[in-house]
Amino acid sequence: MTFKTLDGTEIIFPGTILENEPYLIEIPAQKDHIIVFRRTKPKSYYNFSYLTYDRDVSNQELMAAAKAMTERNQLGSSDVFYTFYGEKHYYCIYLANNSRWRSLRISFKFEFENIQIEGLPAGTTETDVNLKSNSEAYIILKPISKAEGTKVGFSISYRG
Repeated sequence: MTFKTLDGTEIIFPGTILENEPYLIEIPAQKDHIIVFRRTKPKSYYNFSYLTYDRDVSNQELMAAAKAMTERNQLGSSDVFYTFYGEKHYYCIYLANNSRWRSLRISFKFEFENIQIEGLPAGTTETDVNLKSNSEAYIILKPISKAEGTKVGFSISYRG
């Protein structure tokens, strides 16, 4: 946030900024900031501008959101299900195997634009997940460029 004009007003917190001095305040995402003004004339005027940026979504946030989803997709008649969560240009597939003795190999084939599978070389469109009994796994998909749009589609096959 940049205060461009302070006429008849000064900022006294944080730090004293006198009239007509430009002042820049950087406020991190999901944080608050208090600004205290003091009028120095009967009439006061201030002008400010602000710029917002897309925030990066952490892997932990994606995984927690995907795991918390109540709408789950079951793989056939198995005890394995998955959820697909997306936020802006970030996506996460959560897989859970609730079987006590059955393991599965799950294959994913992706069709996407401006997306990369986290931890795999750029351009990779297929990956396998070996899901042991009573275990879970995640596939994280992140944008290559946040300036462009994204598209994601995938198919799943499994054997076990």
